[in-house]
Amino acid sequence: DYAVLKELGDDLGVRFKAGVLGKSHDNPLTARNRSILAHGYRPLVEPDAAKLLGLVLELAGVEREALPLFPKLGGLIG
Repeated sequence: DYAVLKELGDDLGVRFKAGVLGKSHDNPLTARNRSILAHGYRPLVEPDAAKLLGLVLELAGVEREALPLFPKLGGLIG
């Protein structure tokens, strides 16, 4: 999808393909795609998850503090 955006001259596609996430090897998106979150057999490790979150937030132009916080529902189950 990002390759199509890049070819159309879209800024997001251009930035994605130029950045770490646009590389096909050794990036946290590849690790995520190989994990049990996608179709793989290994769990995503915390360092890869943290790096991926940081890169995605940077790509989206969003500060971590701007993300919504979901309430904890402790005590409702069990």
